[in-house]
Amino acid sequence: MIEDKNKSKEVLIQELESLRKRVAKLLITGGKEYHRVEEELRKSEQKYSTVFQHSPDLIYINDIHGFFVDANPATLELQGLTMEELKKKNALDFFVGDNLNELVRMVDVLKKTEPIFGLKIQVRTGRGKIIMLEINAVPLYENGEVVSVLSLARDITERVNAEEKLKQAYEEMEARVTQRTLDMVKTNHELRAEIAERKRAEEAIRISEEKYKLTVENIPVFIGAINQTGKYELWNKAAEKMLGYTAKEVIGKLTPFDLYENKKDVEEVVQIASKTGIYDKEVMIKRKDKTFLTMHLIVVPNRDSTGKIVGFYGFGEDITERKRLEKEILEIGVREQRRIGNNLHDGLGQQLTAISFMNKVLEDKLAATSPAEAREAARISKLISDAITQTRDLARGINPVDFQADGLMASLRQLSVNLGKFFKISCVFKCARRVLVNDSMVSTNLYYIAQEATSNAIRHGKAKHVEVGLAQVKNKLTLSVSDDGVGMPKNMKPNGGLGLQIMNYRAKIIGANLEIHPGRKGGTVVTCSVFTTAAGSKGQRAKR
Repeated sequence: MIEDKNKSKEVLIQELESLRKRVAKLLITGGKEYHRVEEELRKSEQKYSTVFQHSPDLIYINDIHGFFVDANPATLELQGLTMEELKKKNALDFFVGDNLNELVRMVDVLKKTEPIFGLKIQVRTGRGKIIMLEINAVPLYENGEVVSVLSLARDITERVNAEEKLKQAYEEMEARVTQRTLDMVKTNHELRAEIAERKRAEEAIRISEEKYKLTVENIPVFIGAINQTGKYELWNKAAEKMLGYTAKEVIGKLTPFDLYENKKDVEEVVQIASKTGIYDKEVMIKRKDKTFLTMHLIVVPNRDSTGKIVGFYGFGEDITERKRLEKEILEIGVREQRRIGNNLHDGLGQQLTAISFMNKVLEDKLAATSPAEAREAARISKLISDAITQTRDLARGINPVDFQADGLMASLRQLSVNLGKFFKISCVFKCARRVLVNDSMVSTNLYYIAQEATSNAIRHGKAKHVEVGLAQVKNKLTLSVSDDGVGMPKNMKPNGGLGLQIMNYRAKIIGANLEIHPGRKGGTVVTCSVFTTAAGSKGQRAKR
């Protein structure tokens, strides 16, 4: 009997020891899983926090009474307030305009736990500027009750103003270019249809309980992120729509090298974003169907807790259509200038020439019978001759580049001659081989860039020697203007003056790359390069 009890005790001890080992094993396994889940949550929070901090759109949270609870840097920058100052404000403090009923309706709908999409409200920022916002808002819950509101807002003031200016441009051109106006009206309708389609897409955004995930997945801006390997780890819906690649096709498979038109641009993005903390430029991105779009891209580094860069976040907006419309409007302006110049030269100029001949005949008839009247006729002939010269100069100024393929060479050569004579400096044109440009938009804008660069060199740089160069290597056309002036000012603004902004704008219109840097021996060098179908005749040197 005692032996049975001892045996049962030993069995019980063995079972308890086995149970203890199993419990210890479960605790170890559970701890590892807990830490894994905790690390995943930390990474997810860091990812969405980075998006929140660097989103170009406004993201903010108000409590149920309208007072601000939180806001991203873009909101604080627009308002010109600190977070502490903003938290003392109510949404009604910024409201202006006549759509107060819409704002009240928005609050009522949100209290009923329903989202609001596409609401346009006019507000006054903390800096006193009145702007138009387009707002998407969703309620946030605690214990099943609405306690605050998450809002995503975009400043559409420029878009509204651009639409108004575009409408005015159509009206002004209607009387002069009837057929072209029909095309512009069609384009305007297409643009409005695209805007309407975009609004419908924004209204289809579904609500997510995770506010940062809602921002990333549904904000109508390209958002992508790459990790240390260079491959994408984030690809939102806007990126899918813009480029045609699904997230499944991109994440863990593609790198920026697969999307950029110029591979060197990828290295430039990494270099600038790493050095300055932000990359903000227009780039060409390749779609899945091998076509390209123009994107306004902002890239910021993703850093770990030690400050080490472990990847990059990119935010982009498709501006292809805007660039096309800008170029189209500029083309219309250039054609209208050409028409006016031709009318001056072939119309008024020819009439003045005919009058000059008729007056000369009258002068010859009066010479024998009325010398005094003949001298008066001679003075009239001189005035008519001066008017003819002024008319031709005016026509040449309005229409500086000939339609012929070699018109750019001739115009740049004449520009150099005129500058040398007028300013009493050395200005030469160098073109080793004949360059033909069949695109009038390219040739006209390159001429105006050269005109602005030479003017800056003489007026601001105080140059005594200016050299204008034109070269063609395969399908790359390069214009250069170098001088021996005082060089670029040390305190020059990042965007430069109005002249530099105009040159940059003209370069972007024709898809060119504009660079301005100091010369090796002093002065300044301006270089503008563009890929074109133009080609100079091989082996045939241009006449100097």
